[in-house]
Amino acid sequence: MNKNTTSYGLKQWYTYIPFTWLLVCIYPLLVLIAINPNSFDSRDIAINVVWLALVYALYSIIRQRWVWVLALAYLCLDAGLNLLHIVFIHGPVSANSLFVVANTNTNEASEFVQLKSNYNYWFVLFFFSLVLWAIRTSYQKPLVFWKKNIALLVFGACFIFFAENTLHQRFVRKAVLPTTRAFISFAETQRNFLQQKPRVRKQVQVNALRSNPDVVIIILGESLTRRHMQLYGYARATNPLLTQRNDLVVYHNAVSPYSHTLTALLSSLTTANIDNQQAYDSSLSVLDVYASAGYKTYWLSNQSPAGLWDNAIYRLAQTAHRSVFINRQGNSSFDATLQASYDEDLIPVLNQALHDTASKKFIVVHLMGNHSLYEKRYPQQLNYFNEESNNKQHTINTYDNAVRYNDFVMNTFFDYLAQKANRNTNTHYALCYWSDHGENVYDENNTVGHDYTGLLPWTQIEVPFMLWLSNNHPLKPSLAPHQQTLFMTDDAFHSVLDLGGLRTPAYDSTRSIFHPAFNTARPAKLEDGNVYH
Repeated sequence: MNKNTTSYGLKQWYTYIPFTWLLVCIYPLLVLIAINPNSFDSRDIAINVVWLALVYALYSIIRQRWVWVLALAYLCLDAGLNLLHIVFIHGPVSANSLFVVANTNTNEASEFVQLKSNYNYWFVLFFFSLVLWAIRTSYQKPLVFWKKNIALLVFGACFIFFAENTLHQRFVRKAVLPTTRAFISFAETQRNFLQQKPRVRKQVQVNALRSNPDVVIIILGESLTRRHMQLYGYARATNPLLTQRNDLVVYHNAVSPYSHTLTALLSSLTTANIDNQQAYDSSLSVLDVYASAGYKTYWLSNQSPAGLWDNAIYRLAQTAHRSVFINRQGNSSFDATLQASYDEDLIPVLNQALHDTASKKFIVVHLMGNHSLYEKRYPQQLNYFNEESNNKQHTINTYDNAVRYNDFVMNTFFDYLAQKANRNTNTHYALCYWSDHGENVYDENNTVGHDYTGLLPWTQIEVPFMLWLSNNHPLKPSLAPHQQTLFMTDDAFHSVLDLGGLRTPAYDSTRSIFHPAFNTARPAKLEDGNVYH
């Protein structure tokens, strides 16, 4: 029998060459299950099987060893890079992580790796041992050709797999190996990013009303409607912790004029609002003002750093002195929402910022909050609401579980800042929280999400707004009058300046909910042209 067609018995299956190399290819995915199972996608194993089968079928048809060698070199490189990313960053390589690295200086990249890395380096050592074993097996045992009819059948099946994904316009997302997929998506993301106009930090004239050390923190929620918050009268216990606090100032009538993150967030953090329709790129931001006043500014985010709608927000974040994006999963902003990246992971990042030696700090924290998929927004062991009989109730339950988890995260932030304030009595601390927009979870029109046609559902723009201040903060005695007053979050720019006692020509006291001169008669105009009342 020709040695090139030698077959091996089942008792030697572990030396069968395609199996050894398949183990090399899927090994990073097995490590991912051990390190971060929430990021594991079983389809990636299937994709590796298909590509390896395609290569082996092609090799059996052509019968040229170089085909096999080149393919293995590529498969090894793809798997190896993915493994390194999994070990250091605790997630598979993604366009988001590559995008952040490409737009981050070496010191920031090093700090992030130190924050996220651990001592699982032995996973990498084992991988190299696995590769050496596979190479040794390949040289010890001759490569076995599949019969041509079997090879053609396998090749045809692989072709159908690729063709089906191509026809449905998902070839890169559903049929390409993980690392290659990330680099392809990164190239697209970087191209879109470079096409946009860069945002530059603006220097403006600022007068400060006080000289004490100041820490001002803005926490931005995501897709949280107050209709599902116990704190605002919801029947379910979605805020068991926040409802017990007696140190929060809760505003009961805050409304976002927009139901999408880009416009809602940029209008609340800049001088652009629904009345003046100022271009976001040319508008003045709270980061500009606080930096001009001598504050060290930070942007800490669990949102995707890049995507069709996220690049403008990333541009704004980059005007901070320090920006950190911890959610590097997914190859787009959409992909990132399909992965679990919990907001509590921002706690050590915020802690690091608060320990900075700068006496004045302005920090923006951008949560993933209640973004769909709702079940990905909280650890599954916190599945508190679980009695359900249909898909609609399941959706409501998962959303409410996400709200309850957000309650834990926010309460942790408030507790942590209270401890800091007790230790540093000379510093003024302020933390303001609101959500970019709300969410319709079968509250109106029997639909779910924050898109709409016709009239804008009010549940999509009714948002929580709350404030915590240290006992020594100058604003504390004057906050009660407007807790029930209608307030549009596109005026948050002016309110945030009041937290630091900052005055600039762009500041308007009649638009600050924290100022006695606040205009309570402003019509609440919404993006659909109607007025909220």
